[in-house]
Amino acid sequence: MIVEDSRRQASPATKDARDLIRPLRRTALMLWLVGSLACALGLAATQIATHDASGRIFGLFYRSVSAWLHGGDPYNVVLAASGALDLPNLNPPVWFMVFGPITALPVDRAALAWSALTVGATLASVALAERIGDRRPWLSWRGLALLAAPPLWDTLARGQVYPFVLLPLAAGWLLVHRGNWRAGALLLGLAIAFKPPLFVIALVLFVADRRLAIATALASGGWFFAPLVAVAPVSYLHWLETIRRAPVDLWLNSSWTALAIRWVGPLAGDGMLILVVVGAVLLSRRIRDPEAAIAAGVAASLLASPIVWPGYFLLLIPGFLWLGRVAPPSRLLDLGLLIGTCPYAVQVFVPSVPIYATALTIWCYELARAAVSARGRSASLPRDDLS
Repeated sequence: MIVEDSRRQASPATKDARDLIRPLRRTALMLWLVGSLACALGLAATQIATHDASGRIFGLFYRSVSAWLHGGDPYNVVLAASGALDLPNLNPPVWFMVFGPITALPVDRAALAWSALTVGATLASVALAERIGDRRPWLSWRGLALLAAPPLWDTLARGQVYPFVLLPLAAGWLLVHRGNWRAGALLLGLAIAFKPPLFVIALVLFVADRRLAIATALASGGWFFAPLVAVAPVSYLHWLETIRRAPVDLWLNSSWTALAIRWVGPLAGDGMLILVVVGAVLLSRRIRDPEAAIAAGVAASLLASPIVWPGYFLLLIPGFLWLGRVAPPSRLLDLGLLIGTCPYAVQVFVPSVPIYATALTIWCYELARAAVSARGRSASLPRDDLS
């Protein structure tokens, strides 16, 4: 009885303390996000100011495709990075069809055109993803966290290809959401052909929608090998060889497979890749919703892929918006968002701490948990739960 009375007496003081802490916490959060956004924009501006078009990732792709057009080996072209590190072109031959037309322009003009296309693809992808799920949970600091994350601005500054993987992924997912599984499979297959590790999507889909899974797998194969009409088969062998010798142990590489390689060795990386894929297939036995299977498949693909630079995190945008429809934002998800906004400079100072891999793990866990809980195509939260 005495304890209960003391609690009653302490409750007003506790409430006052919480009322005092709440605005301070909100202010600290906004300062962190604004600071992170400033750091990301500053890094992107520095990349553009200190590297011409040929010295950025886009320049690597441009020179690689130019070599192919002139009869050379596109996978012998590298970009000199810091130290003695050389970055090869890791994109499969299907990308030659995408980059081919733009190489008709001088490299500087091509880079400007590519930047405009990249921004357009990103905005279009977000607009499509918004129709998959619910944007209301993201009309808050969470949306600012996505905007402040360095991978977005780094991708745009370097001229990376991820927005063009995101676009067919979001469009295909939306078509599946609307019941048009044939067109959806065609576009999901294109996304997989652009980034083959996404093939885990087809594996995870098999239980939820066998017809969609088979169509997606066939479409990915068709897109992937379509360049054979113009590309010599040996280019595929050179691509596989390039993938095998790619620098996967860099600190920005955030997948579980990359962590296993960095901390233990290549054999551990192979084992981790197999473990994640098998785990995803076993998990798919508990998933009945095709959209949930796509969400889980994307998550498993990023954990299993030998190479996942932070720019790959853009592929989680449709899943985040889908998550807003089927599950309320959790504290764990919010923690992952805050970790994901950490500036690259922090990771440079503590390279042994897997900052971005931790964020990726949290996000993938939340997507997998929601995928198992989703009960069907119409699964959604009541409006009151989304506030």
